[in-house]
Amino acid sequence: MADLTDITIDTSGLICPLPILTVKKRIKPLTSPAIIRIITTDKTSAADFPEFFKLTHLELISTDTDEGRVIFTVAKK
Repeated sequence: MADLTDITIDTSGLICPLPILTVKKRIKPLTSPAIIRIITTDKTSAADFPEFFKLTHLELISTDTDEGRVIFTVAKK
């Protein structure tokens, strides 16, 4: 299956609130539609991201975990 992600934002190693602030800054200039993969290792941010997606009108496509990382795939429409 082909990777259809337009951008990957890796916030590994950053602690709350930096992962969400980093993502907010990086997605602002993106044109719609876009598929965005967000990677975080911060458990607090991982719990906060779903609410952030709702507030910023991003559609959560999937959530995966891999070796201590949480990987969100979202759509900007």
